[in-house]
Amino acid sequence: MTNNTTSNFALNDLANNQNHSKFKRSKRQLVNETTTTTTRSADNGFQSEENVAITRSSNNAGSSARAASISSTLNDQNNELDFPEGGLRAWLCVLGSFLGLMNCFGTSNSISAIETYIAHNQLSSVSASSVGWVFSIYLCVTLLFGIFTGHLFDTQGPRIPIIMGTVLTFAGVFAMGNCHTIWQFILAFGVVAGLGTAVQMSALVGVISHYFYKHRGMAIGLATVGGSFGGAVFPIMLRKLYSNVGFQWASRIFGFLLAFLDLCALVLITPRFPPKKIISDKELTMWQKTRIFFARTLDLEAFKDPRFAFCTLAITFSEVFLMTAMTYYGSYAQFVGNSEDTSYLLITLMNATGVIARAAAGFASDKVGKFNLMMGMLFFASLFCLIVWLPFGHHTGGLYAFSVLFGMASTAVLSLSPLCVSQISRVEDFGKKYSTCCFIEALGVLIGIPISGLFIGDHGTAKQYDNYIIFTSVLGFVGVFLWVISRWFAVKFKLCVY
Repeated sequence: MTNNTTSNFALNDLANNQNHSKFKRSKRQLVNETTTTTTRSADNGFQSEENVAITRSSNNAGSSARAASISSTLNDQNNELDFPEGGLRAWLCVLGSFLGLMNCFGTSNSISAIETYIAHNQLSSVSASSVGWVFSIYLCVTLLFGIFTGHLFDTQGPRIPIIMGTVLTFAGVFAMGNCHTIWQFILAFGVVAGLGTAVQMSALVGVISHYFYKHRGMAIGLATVGGSFGGAVFPIMLRKLYSNVGFQWASRIFGFLLAFLDLCALVLITPRFPPKKIISDKELTMWQKTRIFFARTLDLEAFKDPRFAFCTLAITFSEVFLMTAMTYYGSYAQFVGNSEDTSYLLITLMNATGVIARAAAGFASDKVGKFNLMMGMLFFASLFCLIVWLPFGHHTGGLYAFSVLFGMASTAVLSLSPLCVSQISRVEDFGKKYSTCCFIEALGVLIGIPISGLFIGDHGTAKQYDNYIIFTSVLGFVGVFLWVISRWFAVKFKLCVY
């Protein structure tokens, strides 16, 4: 989410409101025969574009192709002129987003490091399923509220969301150090820290789309590497802090570090556009405002499209599969006899391999197809659980091999989810469709992790952990099956780049 998820966030591209007047005049002159409508939509920084040319001239009934060519040329001109595509401010923005997402995605990728410690200490008398609620609620809040905070970024710019996220994340992680019961952990980390991550995530990803268009994928890809980098550094850091200063001060230091990263992001990110002006709606009741807000954010009608319906289910099962495997991975490593240092190193290795995989996934998806790559990587991630983790997990060498293989496959899957939704969505519908997808995904994660913890029980045995691994693998293979169905409704079984 992680990453995966990449992860959660309908963002409107403010560049549409910033076109220069001189280009508007030239566009009116060139399209006297054609009306071109261009809609852009960005979610967590992902975008697509569709041009619809409608011929209006009665004198040139066969001019549709030329009109489309003119429309494409005009859009290319606007893309080049409206977006800096680089420069000091743009790249400082990418760096700031990298540091901010190191906080957001890095924390999500490090939940296994936190679960491993509290499951064997403060919550040692609590079942694995109950402990799982702490992290399922954290991920659910991150995904669910991340959908609705995109509007805050659109209307207020990036600074206010980042400041709010900094305060909430620091408060939640700092307070976690004083927690001793399951409900305290849920409130501090699951709710407060989860809200902090959700509030700022949309701003950290969306602000990059204000500076880049042609190279937006590369810029966002570089920024989201911060999540994998944080996931590689934080577990080792927490392990050392647990041993040297104890859990309480380890959490406090972690909170200070996350706040420092956010403050650096706040300094480096410069808003390119002023906040949008909000049209007054004082005459509307609170219920009417709520209905309008949800209508603008979610698109339940989209489920009538079987491509989208099965794609949403596929993303949900894929996310639950990955988060389930990662949450209890550290505890499993300790159960089979590895030291705490080795357990945390395995978590770090899994996240570190994702740095390369995340960068390569976006490039490869353009070559082999987004759905094709997603199905392949998810299939191998699920297969690795059965042929590496299950039979060889009792050996340290087997776990090292699994960390590398699963880390590469799982990170790629997390990066591809929004790209697959964009593949089957019209431009003007993408934001709402992806928000709807994240809404269902959040509900799946909320119940998926605790259910997987039921297989481990109060005091996991070898057989119970084996059942947990098998259940996790089944979730992955179900996800693959759902991806195949979604692709079938789009292109049947045609062998093509899709």
